[in-house]
Amino acid sequence: MKIKEINRYPVKGLSADSLQETPIKTGAQINRDRAFAIENGESPFDPNRPAHLPKIHFLMLMKQERLAALTSRFDDSSHILTIEFEGETVARGNPTVEADRKALQLFFENYCSKEKRGDLKFLHAPGHMFSDSRTPSLSLINLASVRALETAIGITLDPMRFRGNVLYDGGLPFEEFSWINRSITIGTCNYYVRKRIVRCAATNVNPDTAVRDCDIPKSLRDHFGHADLGVYIVPQSDGWLRIGDLITVGS
Repeated sequence: MKIKEINRYPVKGLSADSLQETPIKTGAQINRDRAFAIENGESPFDPNRPAHLPKIHFLMLMKQERLAALTSRFDDSSHILTIEFEGETVARGNPTVEADRKALQLFFENYCSKEKRGDLKFLHAPGHMFSDSRTPSLSLINLASVRALETAIGITLDPMRFRGNVLYDGGLPFEEFSWINRSITIGTCNYYVRKRIVRCAATNVNPDTAVRDCDIPKSLRDHFGHADLGVYIVPQSDGWLRIGDLITVGS
């Protein structure tokens, strides 16, 4: 079993940065994964005391599928976030700098005007992860499980629908569920496999067309008796994660 892709999502609901390698820290997510979120109307988020909030407080694919039509990139050196639409740059700036942040917010105010519940605001707190999971984790996706679902429903599925951090191949469909509460090693790091990932309506959005073209949770329930695909894993040691790393399963 080998790692095929590594992704991070700097802004919750927007597209991924593809990585060849990334440092891993014990008990932490991939650096800058879900580091920003776009608040949709006033929320109780306090950047001085950051805590998990349900995704309904933010712009998200489950409700705002038009987000999938945007391509975003975050540069680690400059901290510049670039947003593109149909191949053209439509917004650009550092979300932690006030003037840049306001310009980025203005773009989304216009782009998502029909879905607004109030002012849109970029949120950030150093080290905080705007994840659906309360525990800082990496999401691990088994490409064999994706193919099994494809075969069951007769539709080609881009694995990016599942917004995974780590995609691996070479295993059996849904074998990742048997790893719950066990340890695995990927490359130089050990991980605790925490729980299955229950899939929501965000996976119904085609990442290429920004159109809802199927019902993934229902298809999983109909064909496999559950709505889960992938698992959350928590780093138990520091090290590196790289494309091509092998997975071994412990006790």
